[in-house]
Amino acid sequence: MATPPSRPKPPVNPVHRSQVTWQIVVPMALFGALILGAGIWLAVTASGHVSQTSALASTSLIFILAPIILVGGITFLVVVAGIYLLAKALNIIPFYTRIAQLFIQRLGINIHLLADRLAAPVMVGRSRIAGWKKFWQQIRSLVKFKKEY
Repeated sequence: MATPPSRPKPPVNPVHRSQVTWQIVVPMALFGALILGAGIWLAVTASGHVSQTSALASTSLIFILAPIILVGGITFLVVVAGIYLLAKALNIIPFYTRIAQLFIQRLGINIHLLADRLAAPVMVGRSRIAGWKKFWQQIRSLVKFKKEY
C-alpha cells in the first residue's frame, strides 16, 4: 500500500522566526502575565478590607475612563479639524470644479466631433446606396406601369 505524499514544508527563515518571537510572542506573554498578576493582586488585596475595595474600584474606574476620554478628545479634535478644513476647502473647490467641468465638457465635444468624423464616410455611403435604391425602385415602377398599357 502506498503512503500518502507528505505536505511540502516551506523553508523557514531564522531571522523571521526570531522577529516573530520578539515582536509578537514575547510582548503578548508579558502583557498576559501582567494582566493575570494584576487580577491576582486585586483578588488578594480586596478580600481583606471593604474600604480598600472601594478605593481600588475608584482607581480602576479611572484607568477604564482615562483611555476612553483620551480617544474621545482626539476624535473630537479630528472632527473639528475636518470641519474647519472642509469650510476652507469649500472656498477653493468651486473654482477648480468649474475648471474640471469645462475640461470634461470640452473633451466630450471633441469626442463627439471625432465620432461624427469617423461616422461620416459610412453615413455618406449608406445615403448614396439608399438614393440609388430609391432611384432604381422608381425606374422599375415606371417600367411596370408602362407594361400594363
